[in-house]
Amino acid sequence: MFNKISMLGKQLALACITLAAAALIIFAGYRGISSVGQELTIYSNWTEIDSTMQQRVVMNLLKANNKIHIYMHSPNQPNYIQYARAMSKARGGFSRWAESVKDHPELLEQGKPVAERI
Repeated sequence: MFNKISMLGKQLALACITLAAAALIIFAGYRGISSVGQELTIYSNWTEIDSTMQQRVVMNLLKANNKIHIYMHSPNQPNYIQYARAMSKARGGFSRWAESVKDHPELLEQGKPVAERI
């Protein structure tokens, strides 16, 4: 009888240890997934900021550069309008970029020369 109780006690102790280990693994897994989720959110935000700068500012400034060269070789109203549209899109893109980095004053400071030129 005593041997059976001892065996049952061992099994209960083993079950408690297994449950504690499982709880620890679940807790560590949850913290890990939560941490990765937060890092991915930060990465997503910075990707959006970079994409805005590349697609809405840099690309439109390159288009404006191309359009001003065309206008200089053939100064007429349609060529000037194309240049003005590209510059307007670049200004709008820069405003959107500035809005997305408003919490980072050091980036806004670095962007001031661009804002002054466009």
